[in-house]
Amino acid sequence: MENMNNDQPPQQQPQAAVMPTTPDPQPAPSRLPTAGTMLSKAWSLFQNRLNALLTVTIIGMLIIFVIGFIFGGSSFFATGRSHTALLGIGGLITSIVAIIIGVIQQGALITVVASDHPITWQDAYRAGSKRFWALLGAALLVGIAVVIGFVLFVIPGVILAVWFCVTAFCLMLENKGIMDSIKQSKAYVKGRWSETAWRLSVLIVIVIIVSIPVAVLGAFNPLVGQLLNLIFSVMVTPFVVCYSYILYRSLRGEPI
Repeated sequence: MENMNNDQPPQQQPQAAVMPTTPDPQPAPSRLPTAGTMLSKAWSLFQNRLNALLTVTIIGMLIIFVIGFIFGGSSFFATGRSHTALLGIGGLITSIVAIIIGVIQQGALITVVASDHPITWQDAYRAGSKRFWALLGAALLVGIAVVIGFVLFVIPGVILAVWFCVTAFCLMLENKGIMDSIKQSKAYVKGRWSETAWRLSVLIVIVIIVSIPVAVLGAFNPLVGQLLNLIFSVMVTPFVVCYSYILYRSLRGEPI
């Protein structure tokens, strides 16, 4: 009898069911350092970079002062309508210069605090100048969004301001474009909005407290008030950048 098994196809072994794979769960954002720790780190950074920070700040203020003095002095010798016209033109030009210098100075200060080696004020301003248009565009977009948010019952403006608080750092230090920097700032704050808002609030309260004696003394003696305001601006502006840089690194999960 012939073997009938030769004509039967081999039986296939049943395959185990393949379960669909799911992505690994993403770790929750780490908690930020306390406001006290961040203030201490910012103060140490401020002291370590003091010469460069003050030089960058003072250079910017001097440029604005000289431009204002030139146009203010030229209007002094004019009379009538010429005097008024020169004052108006001088004020407009000084304001434009102040905006330009302020934007470049922001990039320069960020460069100083983020540099791991000594940097000259020329190099710092050069770095800020290279990113001028991006910094200006980001500042305009964020500013417009925050203002609109404040008009809409204030709270949306606060939310947006906290979301976009480290946009300039993303732009300068990560070499991103305007929109990518704005989105990246929001991504860093996501899941830690209240923590970030609290640490920013602490900085704002400290700046307000320090400014009160300056305002009171200025009310009694305008000349002394102007001098104190100048010193206040020279010291506070770079310290705010140092604190914001510590916040930026903390949001990225980097050691401070």
